[in-house]
Amino acid sequence: MRTLKSYEVFQKLPEVQTRISINRSGQWVFATIPEDTFARKTKTQRFYLINEPFGLCLSNQNNPKKRYSRGLPGDYIAADPNGNLTIVTAADYARQFPKDRPSGMTPPPNSDDFLRESSQTSSSSPSNSSTINSPSTGGSANARSGNTRTSY
Repeated sequence: MRTLKSYEVFQKLPEVQTRISINRSGQWVFATIPEDTFARKTKTQRFYLINEPFGLCLSNQNNPKKRYSRGLPGDYIAADPNGNLTIVTAADYARQFPKDRPSGMTPPPNSDDFLRESSQTSSSSPSNSSTINSPSTGGSANARSGNTRTSY
């Protein structure tokens, strides 16, 4: 018979980060962001660009120096409708929301373009099957004139 471990019986509640800590002039302070200053809004989240060193704290944290997770200037904070906060790095944000390309630019070729191009060239180019040359009738062929007579 198998015995249960204590971590199997009690379920730990997920850590909820709801407070923003920002380093301003060398001091860590709690900050709030107005809801309407988001960089992007989706159906379930708002993304805020943070231009200072920052971190997120648990809801019960009273010391802004004790950050649960840390962010760098240029990273984003994602807030869900319940007020839960998550750090989104600048690279992850750029990957999730790529910038629109100008209309005059063409995207770089990808593997599908190369496959399409090679199939078009093979169907439109003449066959590259080898032709059988007739045997020479004595003498070396002169490549410039097409004369098959011997040249002495």
